[in-house]
Amino acid sequence: MPHATERTFRDRWQTGARIAGLAAALVTASFTLGCTTQPTSGPDEFSTSRPVKLAPPSGESAETRITLAAVDETELRKAIERYRIKLEREESPVKTAGVDLTGDGQPEALVLFTGADWCVTTGCSFIVFRESETGYEAVSRTTRVRGPVKVGPGSNAGWRDLIVKTGGGAAPIRFVRLGFSGNGYPRNALLQPAPTEDVLAQATDVIPEVPFQASKPQASSAR
Repeated sequence: MPHATERTFRDRWQTGARIAGLAAALVTASFTLGCTTQPTSGPDEFSTSRPVKLAPPSGESAETRITLAAVDETELRKAIERYRIKLEREESPVKTAGVDLTGDGQPEALVLFTGADWCVTTGCSFIVFRESETGYEAVSRTTRVRGPVKVGPGSNAGWRDLIVKTGGGAAPIRFVRLGFSGNGYPRNALLQPAPTEDVLAQATDVIPEVPFQASKPQASSAR
């Protein structure tokens, strides 16, 4: 039978070993936690533009960046030519962009005419085309539009708002918001309301500001 002093020494040694083991385990756990949950700071180096809100499907919410999409240039040129002949207008340089305005994954074609037969002092004809089984079809035409053309964060009737410049001559040049209705975007940009500073800040450029050739000031049509 072990002496009482020996038992006491052995019990103390075993207790000390258990405490040392527990301390080592805590140190290891703390080191592992520090390595795996270290917070990150600073801006996302891969993000080059602020996200803007899409018009999300009903009942959902989403944020995404506006990106330009490819359009069928051959079919779009055919549609532009058909539209020009329909309006009996002269040929014109155009600026185009493909953007999904409805969130269905199919880009609409935005076309800004800059030729004299399509423009007046306050701006030019701006057409939104949508692709169909028979080619591109005009959804709406807005007159008195200047670049830049921007896509805004809001939407109406399932279509994204557009922000454009308008004005010139006696009318001050300013940004206005084009909201979609069941019949398309507004016909006359000059009569539309200005966007708020917040909306303008969130809008994304899709067609740049470009020079255009204005027809005679006394022309009766807004072109």
